[in-house]
Amino acid sequence: MLAGQELQHRTETATSSLGDEKMPVTSSPRTPFDCLHECNLLQSKRVQTYKEFERGFQQYVTRQSTSEEYQTLAQTITASFSSLSQKIKAQESALRDLGRDDLAKLVLNLQSWERAKLEKTAMYQIRKSETDLGVQDYAEEVAELIAELGEIGEQINDAWDEIRSEMAELA
Repeated sequence: MLAGQELQHRTETATSSLGDEKMPVTSSPRTPFDCLHECNLLQSKRVQTYKEFERGFQQYVTRQSTSEEYQTLAQTITASFSSLSQKIKAQESALRDLGRDDLAKLVLNLQSWERAKLEKTAMYQIRKSETDLGVQDYAEEVAELIAELGEIGEQINDAWDEIRSEMAELA
């Protein structure tokens, strides 16, 4: 069976918790490729979750949604990030069980950068909303946070590229 056919054979469709989009999710991983593939899918979901978070934040700071609506969204997003992180940690553990500590370290690196991004994103949203809503002027700090988020984004992309490169080698 060709790698693409094998991959298609091992995947099923699941509904994203943030919408009606269908995203493939593999069944229980059995190989290092399966684990990395699952991480890749989960990371794609994380990207979509960040987009939803940013849309909700923009609606809040432009007063298209209420504080309560934004808080509800933030709680939902936080739960989603937590779930995704736990699922990725499970793949990291599975890689270690398969004797692929090298690959587990790549996943751990990605997780570390994602944790940093979430922390900076939270601080950015707090400072940006306080500035935009006239509570206090944090414009300089907001600019610094945007730059830091850009740098973290580059690190995440590098880590994700390493994982995809390893997947290509395993396919």
